[in-house]
Amino acid sequence: MHDVAPARFSPSSAAPALDATAIVCLVAGNTVGGYICPPEWLVLGMFPPFVLGLVLVTIRCVVWPPPLLFRTWRAAAAEPSITWRLTAFVLFTRVAVLAGGLGAALLQPARIADSPRISANPAVSLPARWDAFWYLSIARYGYRWTPGHDEMQQNIAFFPAHPLAMRIAGDLVTIPASLLRAPDLLGGGDGRVIWGGVLASVLFFVLALSRLYRLAADDTGSAAAATSACVLLATYPFALFFSAPYSESLALLALVSLVLAWRTHDTRGGALWGVVLGLSRSNGWCVAVALLADRVMRGRGAPRWRGAWIVVAAAPLGALLYSLYVYHLTGHLFAWATAQHAWGAHLRPLAFVTRRWHTLEVRGFRWYIRRDPADLLSFVAAATMAVAACWMIVRRQWLYGLVILAYLAPAIAIDLPATGRQTAVLFPAFILLGARVKGRWLLPLAVVFAALQAWFAWRFFLWETPY
Repeated sequence: MHDVAPARFSPSSAAPALDATAIVCLVAGNTVGGYICPPEWLVLGMFPPFVLGLVLVTIRCVVWPPPLLFRTWRAAAAEPSITWRLTAFVLFTRVAVLAGGLGAALLQPARIADSPRISANPAVSLPARWDAFWYLSIARYGYRWTPGHDEMQQNIAFFPAHPLAMRIAGDLVTIPASLLRAPDLLGGGDGRVIWGGVLASVLFFVLALSRLYRLAADDTGSAAAATSACVLLATYPFALFFSAPYSESLALLALVSLVLAWRTHDTRGGALWGVVLGLSRSNGWCVAVALLADRVMRGRGAPRWRGAWIVVAAAPLGALLYSLYVYHLTGHLFAWATAQHAWGAHLRPLAFVTRRWHTLEVRGFRWYIRRDPADLLSFVAAATMAVAACWMIVRRQWLYGLVILAYLAPAIAIDLPATGRQTAVLFPAFILLGARVKGRWLLPLAVVFAALQAWFAWRFFLWETPY
């Protein structure tokens, strides 16, 4: 009998475990540490879990330099990934939106003189617009419920994934404030959480475009088409919300990642991102309808995949988890849905068209354009997305077409004023557009998109629609 040599421990095999532990400690250490550690345990303004993350990073870099830190979790080199040039362009568009917003606030201070703010400094208070205050209240103080006031707007209408990311990012921004002994850095706690939300949104958007690039490259077989899809999404007029502390960036990342996992039969990834999507947006669970329909329509042609039903159930599970928390808080499982009524959101399937048609009949087109031009663009964007979805379904691209319709349907059914910004998350339309707009046609369309995004940003930061 031949002796079998015992398996030897490879030092490099510890690298992935160290990377994962270090990431958890660095990202959540100061947040979780604030709950489990007393203040006297602070080390230079940092809680012990965060310090442990720094120690693990040091050990990882010194003892096992190759592969480079955190590269153990990146995709294989042969897998299409977004280029550094495209990443730089995406980051430039995010910074440009904020710079344009700051310019608007400085050039027209009277327009925002009486508006809510978190600081007298216009730069600090810049991202604090519209729904950002709701996300800020959840991130800093948690959910609040006042019974017997159904007509009052309450923060349970907003799902928890993005406020949690804001809280973590804000705590990370607080670390340099502690090290520099500058408690007023970025205007204090509210400013740090708001700007943490901006940083989180930008990060989520870059990661989402990386995955969108992969999907588009796989679908079209063209790197140029994948680049066009990313450029057009980054310059899309309603993409301004990817520079704001809003949940659009996280919803986009979760949706793209969920579809990518569905396409590659990645049960674990699909379950994770499905739950995140269900915890990100009130209509995130609707994507499960698209996944289920795609599975059914392909019938026997669909490859065997036992984990498919786990992925289908993931987004509804995320919504159910939040609903259970809301039930604990209010005694009503779907109080988050009825809370939308305070914003005038009621089920009116035809109002999306009839409301605008009535306005045109009574007031005329010229008055409608002067009164709220952004509303017209929201209608055009939503209608265009619906047409693109129907075209995909006719072409038997079930998954992409149904994802668009399933995600957009609730906003149209309640005639949501913010329907326009919902369209920014519908990435399949940009894959379709990118495959057809390449070469010399890409630049003119991107310029038009970017000009409209700049105009939207100007309005947004001056407290005008879109919001």
